[in-house]
Amino acid sequence: MSPARRFANPWLWLCLLLAPAIALLPGLATAEPPLVSDTVRAAAEERVEAGHYRSILIGVRENGRESWKAFGGTTEKGTAPTPESVYEIGSLTKPFTAALLAAHIAAGDLSLDDPVNRLLPDDSRLDRRLREEVALWQLATHVSGLPNTPDDLDPNDPLRMFESYTPERLNAFLEQHPLAGEPGKHFAYSNLGYALLGQLLAEYADSDFATQVEEALLAPLALDEIAARPRDRILDQLTPGHDYDLNSAPSWELSAFKPAAGLKASARDLLRWVELNRDPSGPLADALALITRPQMNLGDHGYGMGLGWQLFEDDSRQIFWHSGRTAGYSAFAAFDRDQERSVVVLSNTGTNLESLGFATLEGNGEGLPPLREGQPLDRDLGALYVGRYQMAPGFVVTVRQRDADLFIRAPGRPPLRLYSINGQRFFTRGVDSEVHFLAGEDGAVDQLRIETPNGAVQLGHRMHRTESKASREVAQRPAAELQRYAGIYRIGADEDIHIQADRDRLLLSSGDGPSRPLYPAPDGRFFHRNQPLELVFSETDDGQAGKRLILFRNGHRLEAEALANQD
Repeated sequence: MSPARRFANPWLWLCLLLAPAIALLPGLATAEPPLVSDTVRAAAEERVEAGHYRSILIGVRENGRESWKAFGGTTEKGTAPTPESVYEIGSLTKPFTAALLAAHIAAGDLSLDDPVNRLLPDDSRLDRRLREEVALWQLATHVSGLPNTPDDLDPNDPLRMFESYTPERLNAFLEQHPLAGEPGKHFAYSNLGYALLGQLLAEYADSDFATQVEEALLAPLALDEIAARPRDRILDQLTPGHDYDLNSAPSWELSAFKPAAGLKASARDLLRWVELNRDPSGPLADALALITRPQMNLGDHGYGMGLGWQLFEDDSRQIFWHSGRTAGYSAFAAFDRDQERSVVVLSNTGTNLESLGFATLEGNGEGLPPLREGQPLDRDLGALYVGRYQMAPGFVVTVRQRDADLFIRAPGRPPLRLYSINGQRFFTRGVDSEVHFLAGEDGAVDQLRIETPNGAVQLGHRMHRTESKASREVAQRPAAELQRYAGIYRIGADEDIHIQADRDRLLLSSGDGPSRPLYPAPDGRFFHRNQPLELVFSETDDGQAGKRLILFRNGHRLEAEALANQD
C-alpha cells in the first residue's frame, strides 16, 4: 500500500460536525449507561414532533450490546419503524461499491494504482485522459477530476434526479467531457466517479452492477436485507418516503447511478454491515480492512478518506462515516474503533441526519445544534417576496407563494419551502442555508441573499416582468474560436482566473480550486449548466477580442482583463 496522499484543502464544512471526544468518567455505578443517551433521544423526539422528520430510527452496537430506538410513525398515523424496516440509503451505497473494488484487489485481480484502462476493452471510446491518467484509487476517493454530476443531467423530474440517466448516456458523456480537473490534485465529491467505478467493475466481471454487488459482496456476508434491485421482501418492508415537508416522495430506481446511490437496506443489516467494517471478519475480511484503511489526508485537521468511507482521526481515535439522502430518505452510518461503537440513524424523510448521527456516535449528545422552527409568516408580507431573482444572466431562481407559505426553486431542482426566522430571514430543511430578502432605497424588495454555513454568499437581483431569462441552450463554437479565449485573467489586485479551451467548452478555475465547465450560449455567453456561474467576453480598449471578461459568480458581477505576456 502506498503512503497516505496529502492534500492542502480540508473539508471546511465538516469542521462543525464532529463534537470533541469526551472520555467516560470513572464511577461506581453498577448499571451500564444506555447506548442511546437521553439527550439524543430528546433531540430525535423533538425533531419528529416539530415535523422535521416523519420518523427516525437509531441503532447502536457497542462492546456486544445493541440498542434500537424509534421515534414517530412511518406514515402520519402509522406504526413506529423497526430494525426490519427498509430504507433507501443514497450515498451510503459508495462504501459498498468501494468494497467490491477492494474484493478484486484482495484477490490479486486488480491494484489501486491500475488506470481506468485496466478495466476497459481495447476498443473503448472513453476519453483518452480518463482512460490513461485516472487511477482506480482516485475514483474511490473523489480525486479523479470528474465533476459531481454530468453536465447534461437535466432530470425530467427533479424529485427523481438520476433515474433517467442510463449507462449509454454516461458513456456518451465520458467520451466527450470526462474531466473538469487534474486527476489526483483536488478533492471534489463525485457521484459521477462512483457511477463510473461501479460500471467498470461490472464490465470487468462481464456482468451488471446489481448482480456483482449482490453475489460477490452481500451474499458472502449474509446481508440478505440489503438489495441493489427491487425484491418483493425488500419492497414489502420499504418505509414510505417523505420530502422535507412530509409530503409523499417517490422511491428511486437508479440506472447508471446505482453504484453511487442505489442500495436499499434494512436497518438491522445496515448496522451489521457497519460492524463488519469496524471489526472485519469472515470471507471478505481483507477487502473490508482495505476500505477502512486511510488513503489520503485532506489538510492538517485530521480529515481524510478511506475507500468510500470518510475519515476523521487524531492521536486518540479514528472515526469513519458516511451519509446518504434521496428524495424521501436519509441515512447516516459511522463507527469508532477505539470505542468499539457502531451507529446507524435512518429516516423516511429526505432531511439531513448528520448532526444527530454524530451526536449518537459521541454517545453524550453534545454538539447538537438547536432545533430551528419557523415562525408564522403574514401572507401579505410573504407576497412582497414573490418573483424571479437572477443569480446570473441565465440562472434564475423563482419564489412562489402557496397559501401563506413561500417556496424557492432553482433550475432543475425541486422547490424548497422557506421557513420564516423573523419575516425577512428564512431557512430551508433541504439545504442548510439561510435566505434573506433585502430592500432597496425605495423600500421595495430588490435582492435575495443566500448564505451557506461555510460563509459563502450568493446574491440574486429581482427581475422585472419585462425581463426575460437568458438562453440556457448550448450553441456549438469552432475549437479555434474557443482557443482564443484561453489564458489568465486578473480580477482586482490579486485574483487570477484561468481559462482553458476543452473541445466544445471552456474550463474555468480560480486559486487552488477545481475547474468548472462552461458551455457557449447562442448570445455569446458561457454558462455552467447547474450553477450560477457565467462568462461574457469583450474587446479590450485596444481592440483585442476575447481578452476582457465579465464574470457573473454567485450573483456578483466581476470584470477581469487578460494578463500580458502569457506563455
